[in-house]
Amino acid sequence: FTQAQNNGSATVLTRNHILAFNKTTGVIDTTFIPNASAPIRSIVTAPDGQSVYVGGEFNTIGGATRFKVARINVTTGAPVAGFNAGLIDALAYDIELVNNRLFVGGQFTTVDGQPRGGLVELDPTTGDVRPSLDVPFTGTHRGTGVTLVREIAVTPSADRLIAIGNRLDHAGLACRHVGLSLRDRRLELGVVESRNHGALPHV
Repeated sequence: FTQAQNNGSATVLTRNHILAFNKTTGVIDTTFIPNASAPIRSIVTAPDGQSVYVGGEFNTIGGATRFKVARINVTTGAPVAGFNAGLIDALAYDIELVNNRLFVGGQFTTVDGQPRGGLVELDPTTGDVRPSLDVPFTGTHRGTGVTLVREIAVTPSADRLIAIGNRLDHAGLACRHVGLSLRDRRLELGVVESRNHGALPHV
């Protein structure tokens, strides 16, 4: 969306791809105007209660250059100083913040110049790529399209992660649902489900 109206108002407000409203009245916030340059796919609350992480297709948000992932102030919509993930070469579908670990799934192949096939862990404060999670997924469904991670889920202790994509090939495995063990930041890959097209499994 690019426009919105309050209930009962004839005034059309410009709100590009994201807006905030009062949770009690539903009235659209007048100061939170990030004006993302392209659609936003995921929003996650930051632990400070004053900002959120957003992921999507945008290259600018809040008047600044931020490629696909940003942390923005919930009052002004401006990017939070110090957080910048650098150049992400394709869209981010999903973001999860668990136990001070920020995971991003998407269609990208590189993040800030580092190869990351659809899944990356970022430092929640700086946006730097963390080396602990490096799973170079490849593969496409029936040989067409692109490799992507569309949805992720993480346990509260951040020791297991499930990723869902169109097809995720790695280490000789070909599947749509992949379970990752993140204990002690060591990665163990296992197939969660290779045929089910349905809902995300509980972890």
